[in-house]
Amino acid sequence: MKPDTMIIVEASLDTDFSYLDELGFSVIKFKNIRQTCMSLFNRRGYNKHEKAIYPGSFDPLTFGHMDIINRASRIVDELVVGVLNNSAKIRCFL
Repeated sequence: MKPDTMIIVEASLDTDFSYLDELGFSVIKFKNIRQTCMSLFNRRGYNKHEKAIYPGSFDPLTFGHMDIINRASRIVDELVVGVLNNSAKIRCFL
């Protein structure tokens, strides 16, 4: 991942993101959304972001996910939505 890439994360409030600090990322925005939070991370020292990645299982894809994708796509030139398999979740569709 290039240093100018932002990471967008939606997770439960008790999720531990300390590993991102070890990789040189810091929180630039944090917002509580009901029982989850949305966080934006960037590499320390980089303020201009051309790319962002939004990883998740998106199972099911919600209006909240679509809202985050829509808002993120307006602040970066390229948004990568990474769909992954979370073996800890009970799947609905995937």
